[in-house]
Amino acid sequence: MKNGEINAFLEGNNMDPIEILKKVEGYYECPKDSDGNRLGKLVGYAGKYEDSDGNKKQYVGDVYINFSRAEQYPTLMEHFMKILKKRIEEENLIENFDIVCGPQMGGVVAAAIFALVANKRYICAEKKIITLATDTMREQSKLIFGRHTLNSGDKVVIMEDVLNNFSTTKETIDLIEENGGTVVGIIGMLNRSPIKSDFYDYKGANARQIPIISFIRKDILEYKQDDLFVKIDIEKGNVSWKPKNEWSTLIK
Repeated sequence: MKNGEINAFLEGNNMDPIEILKKVEGYYECPKDSDGNRLGKLVGYAGKYEDSDGNKKQYVGDVYINFSRAEQYPTLMEHFMKILKKRIEEENLIENFDIVCGPQMGGVVAAAIFALVANKRYICAEKKIITLATDTMREQSKLIFGRHTLNSGDKVVIMEDVLNNFSTTKETIDLIEENGGTVVGIIGMLNRSPIKSDFYDYKGANARQIPIISFIRKDILEYKQDDLFVKIDIEKGNVSWKPKNEWSTLIK
């Protein structure tokens, strides 16, 4: 779609955000036949678990929401962020903040546009690779501040595209607070975590509950690789470990 088409589409529709994402091919759900057999691929999630042998493995599932498709349309992202800003103001959960921080690529564009809409300063945390990817596991990395800096006492909200197991969130909170800032809220485009609380129970040095506000709240089932629902598909290699790298094929 062209940006002008997005404008016209948004003006003429008050649709569910998931339907809007489908319109820009940002939503994948594995098709199945009448018997429940998969006609497409499973997808790998960023979340990991430890198997019985002590190895870390990715969770897998049938649904993937790809906000990088929406990022291509700044008008659409601005539309999302205005709604999110209004929701934050109405719920009054997050105290005054100075900075919006986007961790890694998933939060960078969203955080920058949200900071613009909210008239706040913006910073990003960058990924430094520490272990290369394998055939069944994504690369391992840690977050650093390379381009941007914090001042002591800065109040920060973290902006992510997808919230699930909060591992990146915790790492980002640790990084911010080690650099003198204080995290006062967590904002997500999608909260797909089984945790239904409006607060994240942070276990760091300054342990506390941090408010969570998301644009979309949707439970998405995820499975371990030896789960009966997915074991056969895993053994057949019917899984996209990096869905964004195979996105055009998945959508087709």
